[in-house]
Amino acid sequence: MGQATDSLSLLGWLTKLRRITAEAKVPYAADYVEDFLESTENDKIAIGVHHHTVRDGLKMALEARGIYPLTYSGQDTPFAKDRILQRFEKEDNQRVLIISELAGGFGINLQFCANTLILERQWNYADEEQFVSRFHRNGQKKAVVADFVLCENTIDSYFHDMVLEKKAIFGETIGSWDFTSDYTSLKELAERVTAGRIR
Repeated sequence: MGQATDSLSLLGWLTKLRRITAEAKVPYAADYVEDFLESTENDKIAIGVHHHTVRDGLKMALEARGIYPLTYSGQDTPFAKDRILQRFEKEDNQRVLIISELAGGFGINLQFCANTLILERQWNYADEEQFVSRFHRNGQKKAVVADFVLCENTIDSYFHDMVLEKKAIFGETIGSWDFTSDYTSLKELAERVTAGRIR
């Protein structure tokens, strides 16, 4: 019971840090999207997010720059989701989509878009792989570019390093690894974050 309680406490603390860090990355993401739109002609880009506050903050930041993105999340009805994806694919002026990585990770095809900016890393590596695979569906004619926004010396960079380490250790089995249910990994990440803060 003690370890389960500790896991929940650690996960809650780390999740809060993750959200705060992602919210702090919104201005950078808005700059990235603006530069992308100015430097390409018709290319589209999908920004992967996890938290609603990050989605809404990025939407507001882009709208302040005269960019009006579509949004796609688990809160949308199936009909609305279909309509959003149709607009993103067919309408030339709809070049930006802010999409929940979890809602967009299954059952959709984004092969008409070759660019994604992942603003928030997923803590179940398989979920992240599922999301990126949406851009590699049959019919994709371009090389897919998937960029990650990482903040140095934050929970972002510590978690990124851990994912790479776990991937190297477990190889193909990493697909079934769920960070949020692995107490040892939760504890290790918490120790890395706190050690980084104390230095």
